[in-house]
Amino acid sequence: MPTEYVLQTASPEQVTSPVETPLKNPRTLAYFIIGAVLLVIVAVIVGFIIGKNSPQSKVAVIIPNATPSPTITQTPVNPSVVPALETPNIAMLPDKQYFDDSYVVIQKSSPHATLILSVSRIEQKQNFTQYTHVNYFDGNTWDRKSVLGTNSSFTVSTNPLLRNWNEPSEVVNSPDKVLGSISLPTQTVSFSSTSLQNEISLQSLPGSTKFMYQGTGTIVVDGQKEPAYVYYSRTYSFNASDLSYLLNPRELTSDWMVFWDADGTFYHSDTHTPKNPTNAAQVLRIGIRVDAKGITHKTSFVSATIETNNSTRLYRVSLGETINDDILLPSTNTFDKSGKKTATWYLSAGEGSTIKREGRTIKGVGLIEHIAGINAK
Repeated sequence: MPTEYVLQTASPEQVTSPVETPLKNPRTLAYFIIGAVLLVIVAVIVGFIIGKNSPQSKVAVIIPNATPSPTITQTPVNPSVVPALETPNIAMLPDKQYFDDSYVVIQKSSPHATLILSVSRIEQKQNFTQYTHVNYFDGNTWDRKSVLGTNSSFTVSTNPLLRNWNEPSEVVNSPDKVLGSISLPTQTVSFSSTSLQNEISLQSLPGSTKFMYQGTGTIVVDGQKEPAYVYYSRTYSFNASDLSYLLNPRELTSDWMVFWDADGTFYHSDTHTPKNPTNAAQVLRIGIRVDAKGITHKTSFVSATIETNNSTRLYRVSLGETINDDILLPSTNTFDKSGKKTATWYLSAGEGSTIKREGRTIKGVGLIEHIAGINAK
């Protein structure tokens, strides 16, 4: 930042004794006064012209006996905090790369603190835009924060929100190594995983690929360490414009869920319908069950409905052949993410249950996100 100068007049203590002036002749004195006035006018005009054409012009303020001016702190352009509930204006350009790493971490015990952390990197004409966004549920309320920054590559960079980051591949043999940590205005949250294995492909298209891992780990909130469930996914594409719908929920209908029950079974479903399908954005119906032994089942027969019972919304996700289980999740801790009402957009976390194919009901904990864009049809 250029140095700021403030012009100051001398204080009376700084003025030396007056100097004898030879201007005693009235005519000479008049000539002197007229010349001084003309000199001041010329100086003002020249100063105005120079200041006007200067790319960093500053106004010099004359303050008699002023104290030194305070330091001016400017908000850094990189990174900048994105207002909550606002979708940033990021260019999704053709033939440019897109990467997104997302984590869901849910505390096993009550109050089931829930962290959703996503770090997207979108290649621009120059450099990459990194969009870091967090949804955090502390057991009572949701908090959402975002930071927008610029990177020279797709490598994840830390920022005022994302304080620590390690690639999942780096912690396979170091289970206690922190995967990531965030710093919210009132809390610091970090997480690690004891096992993130069993890669599962969620989508493999000409324009984009998405895969996931799930396992167990820990969540640490303000120094308090608790066992947790951990879900991780990565989406990438080499033609970012195909995934522009991800930043434009008004053109999307989607239901997305992760759920772990007391039997140790993990469930995941993802159904979405873009308004304008592309090579990377197609109608998706996928349901996954991973049992406690690690055996994985997939189905494309998935439905998600919202039921109302005594003014309470209940999300029901039905996974068909070959799974045939239902997951129920009440909307007791629902967060409306719609912002400018461009979509019906709800995020719910907390306790629910699984209805097994044989009729048993098992308690569990999970998260569901429902989007219905106003321009989706």
